[in-house]
Amino acid sequence: MPRLFTSVLLSSLLISVTSFATEITLTTSDNFSLKADYYPGENTTQKVNNRAVLMLHQCNYNRTMYNAIGEQLAQRGIHALSLDFRGFGESISEEYNVDVIQKSPQA
Repeated sequence: MPRLFTSVLLSSLLISVTSFATEITLTTSDNFSLKADYYPGENTTQKVNNRAVLMLHQCNYNRTMYNAIGEQLAQRGIHALSLDFRGFGESISEEYNVDVIQKSPQA
């Protein structure tokens, strides 16, 4: 019985680690790199799948807040894109980093 429980537990962990997202980098006209996750809509019975959702995070978080929703949309045949705004998540630089800005003295 313990062996069966361990097998089920390991299987569920492997399933939860699997992600539908492909990490991509979008480069802006001023050469800033924005990190994003693209969730391609799975094949559906439709000949052309032209449904898509752009998921924009709140200003106190990053694109990872939409991982579960992105996967659910992809399973339903809807393409989804979630990106980090400048200064958030993995889209940071010396000039754009919300953590550094928040720690700066206020005038």
